[in-house]
Amino acid sequence: MHFDRIDRRTMTLTAASSGHATETGPAAGTGPSASLAAPASIPPQARSARVLMVDTLQAAEVPWRLIERDGLLAHYHRFGWARAWLAHIGARAGEAARIAVGLVDGEPAFVWPFALSRAHGVTTLTWLGQSHANQNTGIWTRRAYAELSADTLHGALIDAARAAGADRLALHNIPAVWEGRPHPLAADNGNPSPSPVFRGPLDRPFEALFADTHSKASRKKLLRKRKALEEAGDYAVKRAQTAQEIETGLAAFFEQRAVRARETGIPNAFSGAPAQAFLRALLSEPDGDGGPLLDLRYLEAGGRIRATYLGGIGQGAYYGYANSIAHDELTALSPGVVLLTEIVRNCCADPAIAVLDLGLGEERYKLAWTAAQDLVDREEALTAAGRIVTAADRLRLAAKRTIRTSPALWSLVRKARRIRARLG
Repeated sequence: MHFDRIDRRTMTLTAASSGHATETGPAAGTGPSASLAAPASIPPQARSARVLMVDTLQAAEVPWRLIERDGLLAHYHRFGWARAWLAHIGARAGEAARIAVGLVDGEPAFVWPFALSRAHGVTTLTWLGQSHANQNTGIWTRRAYAELSADTLHGALIDAARAAGADRLALHNIPAVWEGRPHPLAADNGNPSPSPVFRGPLDRPFEALFADTHSKASRKKLLRKRKALEEAGDYAVKRAQTAQEIETGLAAFFEQRAVRARETGIPNAFSGAPAQAFLRALLSEPDGDGGPLLDLRYLEAGGRIRATYLGGIGQGAYYGYANSIAHDELTALSPGVVLLTEIVRNCCADPAIAVLDLGLGEERYKLAWTAAQDLVDREEALTAAGRIVTAADRLRLAAKRTIRTSPALWSLVRKARRIRARLG
């Protein structure tokens, strides 16, 4: 089944048959083929939800995009992001889309993009694109997110997972608190994620924000570094616009990330052809009626690209996704920090951007602009086979969390990575 058109006069979604669909929930017999009114009309007394599970992105595209337009979601749950990830990474890894379309009184209220994978005889339901996203939220109408209880949504989640044939749930990096309330999918049966996400408000002009977040000494130091980069010649901060500029910036990004991996042992999430194709798609392919979901900005000095930053704008936020710096004679001048400062300056000048999101993991450069916000990993078994794998996965995540939150242990891990990288 898919939802194949929108009546522009009545904003009604019409369901049509295609592919496989499964209904769950207390009103599962009341007809997914009926007309589905627009999410804005959800009655305040609604207290139950049912879920229509579909097995292709296209089957859920109409309600997904309709809710996405005015609803609540992280950038990583945009339809175009999910499509690019599934095409270039997920499908090649054997993961299959399972999209939950939540209905309240027959009306689209939320979309949960999931993926189903199987290993060692156990089937796991995760967020679609979970391996390449900084946080996972789902897509919600504002009213549904504000009104539906955690208990109601937990029941809908378990129904969806069982309808998908999952032995277990492994939903990672859900914001503990999001959009004014504890995230309902993280409200119970969750554990802290190993790393938080870093976010901060852009609620004042750049110069005021810069002064409030950086000491006078640090501001002077950063300005001196920028001046030194300018003196290296051919200084410029650019946003890639043409296909050639995107390829030039990406080539620098891939090379710089590869050098970092060789020198520090830090894993490179973008070393393979599938991940690189995924980034190219996000940077170059329009998402529906809009532009690409990522842009690429880079800093040039001395005739070379010295730093890159990939990010996207949506839902009132700038999402910093991935970055790189050159390891060369100008590294000490912190070109990545200088580039980020210019990005923040540009964001402050854009009235559509109110939040700076610098993604997962604590790094010194993030702490000046943003603060840590906790994320939750939800691991839940549905079958006996799922319980064994879930117990092992919880132990693994707990160990990772202990290491990541201990400065001493994390320092040892970094040192071990560097030694291993040098030894080849």
